[in-house]
Amino acid sequence: MSGEFSQRVMDWRSSGQMTPLAGRRIFVRRQDGTGPLLLFLHGFPSSSYDWKRVLQLLPGSAAVAFDFLGFGMSEKPHDVVYSLFDQADLTEQLVGSEARRVVIVAHDMGTSVAPSCWHAIWNVASVSRSTVCCFSTAG
Repeated sequence: MSGEFSQRVMDWRSSGQMTPLAGRRIFVRRQDGTGPLLLFLHGFPSSSYDWKRVLQLLPGSAAVAFDFLGFGMSEKPHDVVYSLFDQADLTEQLVGSEARRVVIVAHDMGTSVAPSCWHAIWNVASVSRSTVCCFSTAG
């Protein structure tokens, strides 16, 4: 499989891990750090790799960038009807146990997933775990 990807993509791949979520294998790239958890949601038709340079600019920040089901390095099952609601459920499972404040940073398709995540996280969150959303629909 390594012959299919550039060295930059292989480096990105090695900086993350395949994580089982909802019975599927999802590529997740976590960055240890302080402050609120920055949750990066990519656009269509892209992947978490879009956030690589942004994460490099935030070396001390706690962050998660992952590939939605069917995108990037995540599993691409053929027996699934892909929906934004399912992507939101997946996102909620990924950060549902976070005890810290979550800041959602979303681009393109991620901006459609984010409101569902924000709502779910907000409903189970305490005041200290409130969620902030930042949306971007253009480069």
